[in-house]
Amino acid sequence: MLDLCQDMPMHKSLKDLSWDISEPDYRLDKSLSYSKLSQFFKNGAKALISNEKIDTPSLRFGNLVDTILTCPEEFDDRFYVADIDRFSDTIRKMVEYVYKNTEEHESLESIGNTLIVPLNEFDYQTNWKDETRIKKLIELGSDYYTVLKYSTGKIVISPQEFSEAQQCVNTLRTHQYTYDIFECNEDEEVLYQLKFKTQIQGVPFRFMMDLVKIDHENKTVKPFDLKTTGDNEESFESSYVKWCYFLQSEGYWTALNWILREDDYFKDFELLPFEFIVINKNNLTPLRWIDKHIEDNTNELFNKYEITFQSLLQDANWHLQNGKFDYSRKSYENNGINPIILKL
Repeated sequence: MLDLCQDMPMHKSLKDLSWDISEPDYRLDKSLSYSKLSQFFKNGAKALISNEKIDTPSLRFGNLVDTILTCPEEFDDRFYVADIDRFSDTIRKMVEYVYKNTEEHESLESIGNTLIVPLNEFDYQTNWKDETRIKKLIELGSDYYTVLKYSTGKIVISPQEFSEAQQCVNTLRTHQYTYDIFECNEDEEVLYQLKFKTQIQGVPFRFMMDLVKIDHENKTVKPFDLKTTGDNEESFESSYVKWCYFLQSEGYWTALNWILREDDYFKDFELLPFEFIVINKNNLTPLRWIDKHIEDNTNELFNKYEITFQSLLQDANWHLQNGKFDYSRKSYENNGINPIILKL
């Protein structure tokens, strides 16, 4: 989505340096990304070859807010609004499991006794007879199965979720702490969902920016990422560590900086510190968190975890190049014998 303030023929647009590719094709690309690296950091090398898609209500809501704010024209292609609040979380999860793991059927009832698989998977009413459990799932889940059929692979959301996401977007565009991000003069442009692909120390890396603001007069580029949360927005620093956002800010900033330096027009632009726009979806109170001490933060995290974005990138690439995923790179290089070193 391009704002009207981006119609500036006198300036070269940062969009010209981006990777012109659809989001589905972007997701299929095998280059390493922040999300893959964070999973590698938290879950080990096997996460690099896992095709499991992480899907939580929080991630879906964040995706919804992102879409309404940055690319509303794609909403109908991505989301399907249906009255799903009447279905319990357990019923929804079981029906989604059935929908994803069985051939499409006319109805939930036509699937028959195979429904015992999700019932056992989610330990649903295990003290009941199997026949009763199946009957109950059909009774409570048939309408939701129909919703999934007609949504044709889109993300199903409730009217309430849609309303809450719209409220978040309206707040971000009007709140005293954030409105100025989305406004610009004739020498500025705001670009959304720019995709990039580059190499960092020879390793392919792809990333997509929620928002970038470019000031052509003062020669600055400002990268932003939007985070929606149900937690206290004043406690973002704990989320910064918990969800490995330090990898995102360092990785995106480093990669974008290298891209700028290689372009004749943008090479003299200053890349400003990475900034997170955090909004609490419950009380609609956005805050901005600037990672302006990214080098200091990286050193602190290295002291704690002994990793940086670039070292993690190299380790992940080592596993992919060597096809070894059972142990860490260190364990392989130490031939399975690691020294005990305690940090007290």
